[in-house]
Amino acid sequence: MKTLEVRRHSLRTPPEEHLSKEGLELAEDVGRSSGGFAAALSSPLPRARETAEAMGVVPTRVEELWSSLGEADDLPWPATFLMCREALARGGGAARLSGRLVASALRLVQEVPEDTSALIITHGGLPELLAAALFPAEDARAWGGALRCMEGIRITFEGGLPVQIGVLRLDPGRTRL
Repeated sequence: MKTLEVRRHSLRTPPEEHLSKEGLELAEDVGRSSGGFAAALSSPLPRARETAEAMGVVPTRVEELWSSLGEADDLPWPATFLMCREALARGGGAARLSGRLVASALRLVQEVPEDTSALIITHGGLPELLAAALFPAEDARAWGGALRCMEGIRITFEGGLPVQIGVLRLDPGRTRL
C-alpha cells in the first residue's frame, strides 16, 4: 500500500505570500506528527514551499497546477467537498481541472516505493476537488466543510488505485480558512 497526503498550506497574514510565525509553528507541529514522506510535490507559491520545508520535507517536484483553482471558475470559494462534487457533475472548468489533478497525484504516487507516503502541499479547494474526483461514490457531506489551513486528506492506494480516504482535521483554534 501507498499513501498520499494532500494538505493546504499553513497560515499567513494576507496579503503576505510568506507564512506567519504561527504558520511556521503549525506546519512544524503537523510535520512532527505526520511521519516521513518518500516524495513531495508543492505549489510554486512561497507559502506552499515554506509549509513543506517547515514540515521537514524538501519538495522533489514543484507544479504550477497545484497553485490555484484557475480554470475552475464554476467552483465557489470556499469550496466544500460537496460543492466540488456538484461542480464535477456539471462538467466545465472544475471537471477539467480535476482530471489534471488526478493525473498529477497518480504520477506522484507511482514514483514512491511500496509502503511509503507522498505529500502534496497546495491551496484551498484543490484537495477537496481531488477527493471528489477520486471517490465519486463516497458521501461528500460526511467529509465536512472546506479545509482550513494545514488540513487535508489522506488517500490509501492499492495496486495504483485509490481505495480509502480520510479527512485530516485540526483544532479549529489553531487554523482558519
